[in-house]
Amino acid sequence: MARKTKREVLADQRAFCACFAEHGVPGISAKLAGVSIETIEAWTKGNIEGFKDKYDQAKVDFKESLHRLILERIKLQKPGDNPTLLVNLLAAHIPEMFGKNNDVSDSTASELMSELKQMFRKTEKLRKSAKETSESKKAVSEAENIIAIKGGENNYSNTG
Repeated sequence: MARKTKREVLADQRAFCACFAEHGVPGISAKLAGVSIETIEAWTKGNIEGFKDKYDQAKVDFKESLHRLILERIKLQKPGDNPTLLVNLLAAHIPEMFGKNNDVSDSTASELMSELKQMFRKTEKLRKSAKETSESKKAVSEAENIIAIKGGENNYSNTG
């Protein structure tokens, strides 16, 4: 097989890093980028075309996507929902923040869950209040329409 040009290598590296930033799995990312895992290892070992920095940035990008995901999921969760899968995924990819070696006691976890439950309750109350306000406005509007119609009928029958 012919040796790739610098431009082709850089294009392959960009493709791999983009796939890794999205998927976070070297094997899948290599396959999607059309390169072998051995090529990725060689780029890393030899730091070919400054690959280590690019790969490190792709890892950071993937970690940030997980962070965004957990924040989105937390916003959607109800107090009884189980966050175990996401917590484990975060621990695997961001151990410095969510790993088992962090000194988080059971009481700290309980406090965090308690705070999250309070936050969710407040959010639910706000949603209910907004819904009730909307329903009240709708009822008032319907009542006004009925009064206007009845008022129009009374005016018509009084003049006839």
